[in-house]
Amino acid sequence: MSDLVIATQFLENYSGNWKPKGGDEYVVPSVDVNNVPALVAEFESNLMNNEFCRETVIGWVVEDSV
Repeated sequence: MSDLVIATQFLENYSGNWKPKGGDEYVVPSVDVNNVPALVAEFESNLMNNEFCRETVIGWVVEDSV
């Protein structure tokens, strides 16, 4: 099996200007590599997204499990 590593960017809204404020890296263990795009889409749909702040997926990679 493989692990899915998802990188995100957190942004805050300052009077209409979105400013990056860091991000996170999430690891989803033991994924089916044939289902990765659907997993990333489901993951992204659960991230914070409102008028004040939002978190978006900026990249992902599948790595061999250790």
